[in-house]
Amino acid sequence: MREASGKRASSYRVTSGDLSWSVPPPLEDDFGMSLADRDARLLHQQQREAGQLLADCQAQAHSLGEEKQYLANAVARLAFVKPDVVLVEGDVARMAQEDLLSRNISVAQKVKASVLDRLARCMGVRVTPTVEHLSPTSAHLYLGDCK
Repeated sequence: MREASGKRASSYRVTSGDLSWSVPPPLEDDFGMSLADRDARLLHQQQREAGQLLADCQAQAHSLGEEKQYLANAVARLAFVKPDVVLVEGDVARMAQEDLLSRNISVAQKVKASVLDRLARCMGVRVTPTVEHLSPTSAHLYLGDCK
């Protein structure tokens, strides 16, 4: 971006709410970072320095701790019924995959729903919608045996 005289502008003034800062113009060799990317990065840095992001970071850390606890409980619930293989229609979190693998439980991800239904029908079991449906008393409804 150039001024009318053909010289490159030295900086731009960017404002967002109560915050304002100067931003240098984008360079040709800026590795694809646009002015909007730089503005967002600088705004985040300025908010962090002002202490506005501290509460958000604490909330994210708390929710991350809850997520880890949920995954640990789900893996423990699965491990209690002692399957050899778990077939999942969607994705499985990496932390849960590693925990299941450490317990010698294999995981097959992204299995089509139609395949899960066929396998369940062949083994005479049901497809469980969530891990919460598994309990020691109801495990026989969801665990099949292939020979």
